[in-house]
Amino acid sequence: MIDREHRIPTLMPRSGGHSLTVAVCAHPDLAVLAKWDAMVAATPQSDVTQLSAWARLRSTVGYAPLYVLVSRGIDLVAGASRRPPAGRRTGIRLPSK
Repeated sequence: MIDREHRIPTLMPRSGGHSLTVAVCAHPDLAVLAKWDAMVAATPQSDVTQLSAWARLRSTVGYAPLYVLVSRGIDLVAGASRRPPAGRRTGIRLPSK
């Protein structure tokens, strides 16, 4: 559902709930990006530069985002975005809930 290229199977089972799944992708679909943006916006001390719109703007100068998305069922529960090694910057978004 998140990305067909680099889906990593279940991380850890949870009793009475869905397992966590990790997906690494460069081009998540629009529904996933909407969830990403909502998670970034809801995370205290998050940075506007982590929003997907900012990544689209930076793509005009060669930036290519890489998203690490952690989901439980259909819910995005955590994630990280990484700039390719030339930029040497990694951002992580973990919800406070």
